[in-house]
Order: sequence, then C-alpha cells, then structure tokens
Amino acid sequence: MDDFRINRMLREKRRRRQRRNRLIALTVIAAVIVTAVIVTLVVVLQPSQAPADTPSTPVTTTSSPPETTTASTQAPTTTQPPAPTETTTSPGADVSNEFFNDTAFIGDSRTEGLMLYTGLENAAFYTSKGLTVEQFFSKAVIKKGEDKVTIPAAMEGTSYKKVYIMLGLNELGWSYESVYVEKYGQLIDKVKELAPEATIYIQSVLPVTKEKSDSDAIFNNPKVNHYNELLQKLAADKGVRYLAVNESVGLDDGALPAEATTDGIHLNKSYCLKWLNYLKANP
Repeated sequence: MDDFRINRMLREKRRRRQRRNRLIALTVIAAVIVTAVIVTLVVVLQPSQAPADTPSTPVTTTSSPPETTTASTQAPTTTQPPAPTETTTSPGADVSNEFFNDTAFIGDSRTEGLMLYTGLENAAFYTSKGLTVEQFFSKAVIKKGEDKVTIPAAMEGTSYKKVYIMLGLNELGWSYESVYVEKYGQLIDKVKELAPEATIYIQSVLPVTKEKSDSDAIFNNPKVNHYNELLQKLAADKGVRYLAVNESVGLDDGALPAEATTDGIHLNKSYCLKWLNYLKANP
C-alpha cells in the first residue's frame, strides 16, 4: 500500500513538472512571436530614407609621350565628355560654343584634353593618344559601330564646315622632318576631299614647359618652334588657315607655364579653356 501511494505521488509530481515545462515553453514561444511582430511593425512603419547623392568628378588622364593608341572620340561615338562647371567664354572671345557645332577636331592626347574640359558637346573629335600624321591614314583608332576604323574611314559621309587639326608632338623625334611635312600635306588634301566645304585650320604645336624642354632631347621648344615654322609655310602652300595657338598658352619665352600642366606637356582645364578662347577669338 505504501508503494502504491509513493508511485502515485511520483506520477503526480512528474505530471506537475511536465505541465510547468509546457507552460514555460508556451510562454517563451509567445514572447518570441510578440517580439517578431513588434520588430516587423517597426520596420514596415519606419519612413524610408533616400540615399545620399554621390558627386561625380571627371577624371583626367594624362600621359607623357610615347603615348598609347587608345582611341577617344566624341561625336563619332555615343560617349560624350563631361561639361565644365565654369563658363568657357572670357573677355575677348568673339563667339560662343555653338560656333563649333559643325566642327571636327583631329589630334592627339592634347586635343582629347580640349574635348574633356571645354564642353564642346556638339563638335566631333577624331583623336587618339600618340596619333601622328602617318597614323591618321594607317591606324584604326576610331570606333564606328562594332569596329574600329581609320580617321578617314570614320569621316566618310559626314559634313563639316570647320576642321581643326593639331598634330606634331609625337613626330618631334622623327629622323626626317620632310616626311612630316609630306604626310601632313597629304592629310590636308584628304580632309579637303572628305569635307570640301570646310574651312581647315592648322593649329601650331603647343609648347612644353621650360623644365621639360631643358631636360628632353626630343620634346623641347626649339624643335616645337621649328615645326611650327614648317606648318606655317605648309598652310600657306595649301591655302588653309594657320593658327598660332601656342601664343594663347605660352610665356614670353615661348614655354608652357608650369602651372598649366602636371607632366610638362598636357594642359589642365584652365589652359584648355585659354586654348578654346583663342579659337573663339580667331574664327
């Protein structure tokens, strides 16, 4: 009899313990569910916040010769250069940027800088880093559709009223200056063929800094000045305009100011705008 009572008491004790454990478990589950509901309501009802604007700054890539031959175009491709935040007109500039809407520019990396910094969104730029008067004909550097083609091929079927050309920096190390003059003359003839109604402007080769000039056997200002003399005569022989754009950026001694560049060769934004304003003042 005692054993029977003891067993019954033990069973009752176990049942009470089980009921207590179930109650604790239910309490914990209920607390978890309530917490989850509260968190969900807080997330859903909390007002959303718009992401902060991230400013975008155009990146300037400069390189000293010898240069690469990666093409960079504006109008012939869908890539447009970023417009500058400051005005591109200064006292003495006679025309606005719209003057260049029917214009093509041909040149190397320096002309790419003009494209990048001056906001000439409607002009066409046929440019490539390291471009020479010979590569104008032979090297596929301009993207047209899915392929790259030479500049003459890219210009076929276009119509321009003005064509500005600046080439000569990468030819300063050529052994025979006569080859440079001959190839440049052929280039002018080809542009006349491709754009028969255009006024053609031969721009002088821009100078380098005094430090660069004094330390480099090839890229120096005496050579630049000599090439510009050759270009001035060539322009007269071909009946095209010659623009002494070096006067717009050079110092009294003809050198590029140190403040105009980070590598002694390529112009920064403010000096590209000086170059542009010279073109505006000499339409």
